[in-house]
Amino acid sequence: MTTMRWLRGAAAAAGLVLAVGCAGDAGNDEAQDGARPRRGGTLVIGLATDLGTLNPLASADRWGQEVAGELLFLPLIRYDSTLEYMAALAESWEMLGDTGAIFHLRRDVRWHDGQPTTAEDVVFTIERAKDPRTMFPNASYLTHWTGAEALDSFTVRVSYTPHVGPLTGLPFLPIVPRHLLDTIPPERTRQASFGRAPVGNGPFRFLDFRANDRWVFGANDDFPEALGGRPQIDRVVMRIIPEQASQVAELRAGTIDLALGAPAGDFARLDSLPQLRGIARPTRQYFAIGWNNRHPPLDDPIVRRALAMALNRERMLTLRYGYGELAAGPVPSFHWAYPEDVEPLPFSPDSARALLASRGIEDRNGDGTVELRNGSQFGIQYWAPTVNAFNRDVAELVRGDLAAIGVTVNVRGVDYNTMIADVTGPRTFDAAQLGFSSDFHLNLRDSFHSDHLDGDMQLAGYANPRADSLIEALERTVDREDALPLYAEFQRLIRDEQPWTIIYYYPDLFVINERVRNVHMDIRGVFTSLKDWW
Repeated sequence: MTTMRWLRGAAAAAGLVLAVGCAGDAGNDEAQDGARPRRGGTLVIGLATDLGTLNPLASADRWGQEVAGELLFLPLIRYDSTLEYMAALAESWEMLGDTGAIFHLRRDVRWHDGQPTTAEDVVFTIERAKDPRTMFPNASYLTHWTGAEALDSFTVRVSYTPHVGPLTGLPFLPIVPRHLLDTIPPERTRQASFGRAPVGNGPFRFLDFRANDRWVFGANDDFPEALGGRPQIDRVVMRIIPEQASQVAELRAGTIDLALGAPAGDFARLDSLPQLRGIARPTRQYFAIGWNNRHPPLDDPIVRRALAMALNRERMLTLRYGYGELAAGPVPSFHWAYPEDVEPLPFSPDSARALLASRGIEDRNGDGTVELRNGSQFGIQYWAPTVNAFNRDVAELVRGDLAAIGVTVNVRGVDYNTMIADVTGPRTFDAAQLGFSSDFHLNLRDSFHSDHLDGDMQLAGYANPRADSLIEALERTVDREDALPLYAEFQRLIRDEQPWTIIYYYPDLFVINERVRNVHMDIRGVFTSLKDWW
């Protein structure tokens, strides 16, 4: 699936923080065998799709955002393993009541071209992220921000109107170099060559890029000791290997060290091999079908509900061999506000047919397919990133399930970046097979508020005044007890109107070579501690 890292999120339960490898603790190497970290070597990672742009102001896909945010660039602050804020580019900060904050920057952080990272870079990043012409994928983080000012070269004051969690989005806003981007018009941010040859200030620096083949990053020798110092690994090579079977073959042959696309059916078997280790990582990801609410009859929530009820989601989950849980809506089960009484829609083809018939969509000529009121066939252009067998299998299940109620589905299998270019641009699709990953704030505005119909994340084109008012109320609500019924109503609304059919939440299943040590992954991300791997 995609996975686009459109950031939703919540405060995750503490019990979800540790990723458990089936072979035991993936990181306590010295305790296991007395081995001590040693510097050097090349880590080779298998990715299913290319990263797209690595400009943090433009990247919308999961791996692109994670590589940019963890390897190449520094945000002002980060989340620690308990999901509390910790220092990053800002070594300290103080809150100015509920209307602002002052950040004191480190003085030893330099861009990879040698220039210092300063307050002017921070102000530039915030202003560009807020500028609607930039189309920053997660601009709603800054909706309530009213300004940013450099008090001196290493001090920044930000201001905002009172709202819930004003700093929540900062760990997902890496700071970018003003001196390299200020001549780029905001509307050209996504096309800028900087995205394919980024200059960051993080623990790794960009070295090389070959389209649809590989990205290469090298250790930053000048990364501050206070932030962990130079990484242990000399080079990280991310190779684009679309087929899951090919990733497994290369992993077993030792030509890659980490497979990010190992098939769920092979996970236990691969983990049992002495040279490999399986890692099941709790995530904030869900698998979904986005319906284009701009296209009739998909603009009708009753029609979308019918399509959702025709899908056998339990059978889709078997493709992951049970690794996952069915979902009712965008509020995930690990979120403190998860409404347990809002159940997923049932699988009921008969109910689906009845709902379509109530909208005048039925088989009028006995050919087994349904027609709209005007007599035209009800057909759906279904976009799926069919770069691997899993995505192809899911798309075929969708086609078959909808065919069973008379809806014709034309599966358009495309590469990931082509699909994302359409669903965030011209939006010619009727339905798109996607994966999303959240932040810890449960950002509902970007994907569901009508103010963001032109934004990357609002690809469904969903507009409902009640959804808007619930989102706005949740952004103003500080007390969790007051927020609970609002979240429950929103979950129920999305479940019933199905702008997205959110099918299931799922863990990451990775397989890594045992030679790679000190590997810790948690709900914050896969590469959060990569600079410490060896």
